[in-house]
Amino acid sequence: MNHASTPADLCTSFKSLDLFSLQMREFSYRLASFELTAGQISAELFWPQNRGEGCSHISWPALKSFKLTTQGDTADGQWMIERDMNRSRRKSFAERDESTDEEGGPGRVFGWHDARSYRQKPRQDWFDNFNLAVAHAAQCMPLLETMVIRVDQKYCDDSEKRYGAHTFTFKSGGAGEAKTDTGNPRVEWAGGSKYEPAEDIQNLWQAKIGSGLEIDIVAYFHGPRKLKPGDLNGWVRFRNGQKIEYDDSIDT
Repeated sequence: MNHASTPADLCTSFKSLDLFSLQMREFSYRLASFELTAGQISAELFWPQNRGEGCSHISWPALKSFKLTTQGDTADGQWMIERDMNRSRRKSFAERDESTDEEGGPGRVFGWHDARSYRQKPRQDWFDNFNLAVAHAAQCMPLLETMVIRVDQKYCDDSEKRYGAHTFTFKSGGAGEAKTDTGNPRVEWAGGSKYEPAEDIQNLWQAKIGSGLEIDIVAYFHGPRKLKPGDLNGWVRFRNGQKIEYDDSIDT
């Protein structure tokens, strides 16, 4: 994916409607588990974006698991991620040869780029609109146990690959995939560049789950070479507005 290019606009000329996301949403109503890998999606996948459309018919009565993997380009020909000019100029590899070398080791790394030359930061306006749609949809999923929405990122350091450009996760705190380390329900927005959802998004999740909900923000901070007390460096987790730990659970 060329981060300097302009993505194609896949929406219809009539009201800029994203038919693919709309049809996937309507298809998912009848499912107990939904997994989709697709580029160029929109908030229409979760909630109607045409204000004239009623919402009384929207329901996922049996859905327990939802997983979406997508890319940084959107259905209407934009980017949901942008360059983060606050990042350091450290270099990151643009592409990895996944083949093995003659000795059976990992393939070589090539195509080094300035870390700020590619898109990796969630665009606040786009992600807020998208996550608001997700939060509205969650109100209509009474059995939901897990939800994972991952925006893949090819151009990132090994330390950032767990989350790609950005990953949203909901776990109900139950057993199996829904389990959390505290046993409490949790929503988590995580990625190399910090994204904090708007208050109304957090409020909708609290309305669905209740006061026991953990709201986590995870981000990677590139501290100065000479760290001072209070400097953030590496993966840091914030829970309900408070820094709680350096996230040692993340594989680097």
